[in-house]
Amino acid sequence: MQDVGIAASTYLFVSVLCYAGSNAARKFVSARVASQADQVFVSSGLEAVCGIIALLCLGGSDQEWDSLTFLAATVAAAVLNSGTRLLELKALSTSKLSEIAPYYGIEPVTQYVTSVVIDGTRKSTILYGVPLAEVGICLVSIGTAYGKSILSTNQRSSFPPGAKYIILNCFICCLTTRLAKIATSAGPSLVLYFTCNQLIMAVTSWFALSPGFWKQSPPRSVVLVAVLEGVYLILFYKALQTIPSAVVTTAKRGGGMVLTSAFGALLFQEKVFFAPILVTAVGVAALCAA
Repeated sequence: MQDVGIAASTYLFVSVLCYAGSNAARKFVSARVASQADQVFVSSGLEAVCGIIALLCLGGSDQEWDSLTFLAATVAAAVLNSGTRLLELKALSTSKLSEIAPYYGIEPVTQYVTSVVIDGTRKSTILYGVPLAEVGICLVSIGTAYGKSILSTNQRSSFPPGAKYIILNCFICCLTTRLAKIATSAGPSLVLYFTCNQLIMAVTSWFALSPGFWKQSPPRSVVLVAVLEGVYLILFYKALQTIPSAVVTTAKRGGGMVLTSAFGALLFQEKVFFAPILVTAVGVAALCAA
């Protein structure tokens, strides 16, 4: 049982690292590919092809599964995931990585509130008389507000253009995370869910391709995005099978914020204000512990 926990934690760590790396890679690609739909179509299509190859190599499964639940949850998650990826790409194309990073911390708050509303449970660990969930929510709010105040002293607007897309993304991710857990629990294999998800996303984004898409060749950096996203998603779903969704999402957002900002500083020479990011990350960790 301990080995399972160590393996799941390793999956989660590598997933978070690849998640931050994919954000940096998508930032790089967004400067070269104007259409967000084009980027989603190429990366999702490549990931779907890799998934199909993996399915052919692994062969079929004798495990009993609920096909109706699996298909319904997978289709719903894929359509919503197309929207979240488009929103992230829009945010990355309009703002710096370090500017939008603190806003990713809003998702753990929405995850916690959603679990309270839907599951009807209000669990908050008390540490030295301090309710961690409430403290986490306060710290995330302070970190976000702190980030806005710092930006307001350096720019005309204290609200980054891409922040609204990240905030909307966080709310939608509450649904997609739950749908992913339902689908992976009902389906025969994780690879099948991943493949179907990416295939549906590619088909969904196909309807919004730019007119000249088929006449141009996407930059090779899109392949890097597909590889990083593929590894991130596979390991993310793998971690979801054994670790509570709130913990997985919180680790992704908390660690992802810090690493994404670090990549922004290292690769794009962005001026990073780590104070609000770290405050938000501590709030995310408190929510995780709750």
